Amino acid sequence: MAIGAFNLIWLYPKLLLPEEIGLIRVLQDFVIVFVGLTHVGTLSITDRFFPRFNDRQQRYYGFLSLTLAAMMAFFVLYCALIYLFRDDILAIYQKNSPQIQVYFDYTIPLAFFMLLQLALDAYARVHFQIVMSNFLKDVFLRVATSFLIIFYALKYINFEQLMTGIILIYASMCIVLIIYLGKLNILYLNIDLRQITKALIKEIGAFYAYVIVVGFHRMIISRIDILMMPALLSTRDVGVYSVALFIGAMIDIPCRAVNQISTPIIAQAWFDQNLQRLQEVYQKSAVNQFILGGLLFLGAWCNVDNIFRLMPKGDIYQSGKYVVFFIGLTRLIEMAAGASDVIILHSKHYRFNTILTMVLALFMFASNLVLIPRYHITGAAIASALSILIYTCIKFIFLWTQFKLYPFTRRSTWVVAAIISTWATINLIPVIDKVMIDIFIRSVAITIGFMSLVIFFKVSQDMNTLIYKTIFRY
Repeated sequence: MAIGAFNLIWLYPKLLLPEEIGLIRVLQDFVIVFVGLTHVGTLSITDRFFPRFNDRQQRYYGFLSLTLAAMMAFFVLYCALIYLFRDDILAIYQKNSPQIQVYFDYTIPLAFFMLLQLALDAYARVHFQIVMSNFLKDVFLRVATSFLIIFYALKYINFEQLMTGIILIYASMCIVLIIYLGKLNILYLNIDLRQITKALIKEIGAFYAYVIVVGFHRMIISRIDILMMPALLSTRDVGVYSVALFIGAMIDIPCRAVNQISTPIIAQAWFDQNLQRLQEVYQKSAVNQFILGGLLFLGAWCNVDNIFRLMPKGDIYQSGKYVVFFIGLTRLIEMAAGASDVIILHSKHYRFNTILTMVLALFMFASNLVLIPRYHITGAAIASALSILIYTCIKFIFLWTQFKLYPFTRRSTWVVAAIISTWATINLIPVIDKVMIDIFIRSVAITIGFMSLVIFFKVSQDMNTLIYKTIFRY
């Protein structure tokens, strides 16, 4: 988080123009969305069906080889689609963001290494090995990109070499993961078809057909604002939006970690038909994510003016202030709902996600189309907040009616009360001219005030135990 904050709040605005930040973000997000056509289904199959292959003595029946073969086959399909529709895609951006077409072809090798990295990451995750992959994604990627940006600003490399460097960073992540899995003695590339029966192929095929549609639409939902903005506004607006988006989106980093480790647990619980275990994971993931999300949301929003005061060219990026609020609120809503997505995806009603995500994608597209021209970058953030709120409510109703699973308890209301009361108290603190002192005072007050309420009302036994063990370790 600290490295990402330094990059997007200080380093990138200092060394890059807003339109350069926007161009890099658009190209990366384009790959992430359209790679969704090839990788989402395969990754979900890894999570759902790995328990049936989980026999180390049999080298997992060649599960990794089968996964990689499927993903590479669909990568070829992705390349074919890009080749066929390249001119149509670029025509969308020609008027307001013509520079995209100059670097568009860089998306092909970038897609390949992203796919490979995601496959290796999923394989590590089902073995409960998430630390290295998270380190590569959240630390190494950001640090390496920072050095590239610095070299570019010092004119040691040009923008084309900067894009090539980003591709090489993803390639090196794949190499490290391969070495890491080998060190763990779980990197088996054998081909073994003994577990592949007609019944399993039929089951996987049905699951894949539904989940690829769901996954692709979820990718669109998460990136549609970035991809629509250069067509409706410009890459400069994307640059400003990206910085504000990062500040608001920082709060969901704990959510990603919790979902990563809860996915194989939930998959196993469904396999064992253990609804009690599912309910336990559902509620614990919800309340703990809500607490962490609430703390980080308060930290970001209560310090947002100070952040822009510290930022180079902060007057340019100040227009993204309410993007921070609405994106932060969006992430907080998702975190409060716990691991609902994962639970539905691995249930027998996973097809429900197909219709739901398609409707949500259409609503997101329509709301962005209406709100971006009217409210510019803030409109995109409002569209995201409205869409995710509706989406979360529908998922909650579905899981309650179908399985009597629910994420919220009376303790959830204490978290809401703690967020509101802490925010109201922090607003009473007068603004101090020295920015770092003001940030320090507000951050300490937020942490002490919010966490004191959480501990006092015993909102989360896990959180209380962790804090008490930390304080009284010695």
